[in-house]
Amino acid sequence: MGADVRQGNGRTVETRKIDDLVGGGNFQTSEGSDLRMHLILSSTYLDERTAESRTAFTIPENDLAEISRTVVDFVRAEVFADQFESWEADRRQAFNSFLADQPIFAFQDPDELFEKSIPHNASSPEAFVRSLSVLRMRRENEREKQLSELVGTVVTGDRLPENFSELVATAARGIQANELTSLAHHAARRKVVLELLDRMIRRVRDTEEGTPASNHLENTLHTLLAPMRTMGTDPADIVRSSHDLWILDERLTYTAGFSSDQQLRKTVSNSPSSDRPDILLWNTGFGLAPIEEPYGNGDVDDIEPLSRVFIVELKRPGRTKYGSADLIESQIMKYVAQIRGGRIEGFGRRSIRISNDCQFYGLAIADFTPQLLENELDRWEPIDNGTGRRRSFATQNTVIDVIEWSSALKSARERNRALLSMAGLKLRANAAFDKPAPSLSDG
Repeated sequence: MGADVRQGNGRTVETRKIDDLVGGGNFQTSEGSDLRMHLILSSTYLDERTAESRTAFTIPENDLAEISRTVVDFVRAEVFADQFESWEADRRQAFNSFLADQPIFAFQDPDELFEKSIPHNASSPEAFVRSLSVLRMRRENEREKQLSELVGTVVTGDRLPENFSELVATAARGIQANELTSLAHHAARRKVVLELLDRMIRRVRDTEEGTPASNHLENTLHTLLAPMRTMGTDPADIVRSSHDLWILDERLTYTAGFSSDQQLRKTVSNSPSSDRPDILLWNTGFGLAPIEEPYGNGDVDDIEPLSRVFIVELKRPGRTKYGSADLIESQIMKYVAQIRGGRIEGFGRRSIRISNDCQFYGLAIADFTPQLLENELDRWEPIDNGTGRRRSFATQNTVIDVIEWSSALKSARERNRALLSMAGLKLRANAAFDKPAPSLSDG
């Protein structure tokens, strides 16, 4: 972009880049375009403070930096004002789009952030992150420190300051604001996943069943929900063991103990079965198994057996052909019989016994085609206003729900809209997020 050249006593003493102060793109004048700016600074003040070697100034670095900022600010405001205004408008639009996609960085008034915390040469999402990450971390640390000090004052019985209530309210507002930005970021990320899932479902439906392309798309759809051929309890594979099973059931959001497209003999000890349930879960929200910490070596109560297990089957969107071996009931009940009474490897390589009276929850996601409804689901109990079907097997402690793909996606979107509402955001048509404008009743 350019450099400033400082002269003392008639010769160049120092040259330094000023790209971080200028920003924008290349300049245009009546002489041409694609031009770069060089500033030459010369004054009696600099002459009088030039070292005898004429290779440096006897001026503190902070003062030299302030001279550069003052001169560049003058050029921005007086010499190339129109071009800088255009560049700033483009940068601000890019910054607004960045905050819409990454609400977690909207931890302060956007105008104040842009004016005081974003360098003039920052115009990309990566540059915005570099500028705001440290500031965000410092703000969070300051809030936590302030709150800890307030709690310490109450616990120790020290004399409370006169403005104690105001300090508590201020700290609470800061924490709540931070929680809302984190929630907004979470909801924005979820929406991207849901949009991708919607497109994947449509693409699979439009692909001829049984073809290589269809099989590839089905595997991709499965991987979007949970990575295939993965054991969630494998400490060597923590990165791949993340998933988006919240789309199917919010109770599965924090599941760490699961297997995806793994043979039962690799999941259940001493099992000879090569059958592969799409997804098998045994640690839902730390509620299905005696697990102290995920991916750690925490103690496991070996006396307490596993009492609840989830089995998820994903049926191809648009599938029309179901043979006798593909019936949802027989498939899931077969898995139940093979798993009950066995042992599953938990965290820390500890073996956990599955109780004989373990409660099994089966969940199948499928399109409700006429063949599926007439051949299997016609006598099942309707649930969720007819968008799902349920069958209970009391003697087997098993409940199986079948949900339509469209219903699962709709439910996930409704839950995500609730998150957006809690975060004080609204969804625009272009998938960005805005703070809602205050109504007249808000004052």
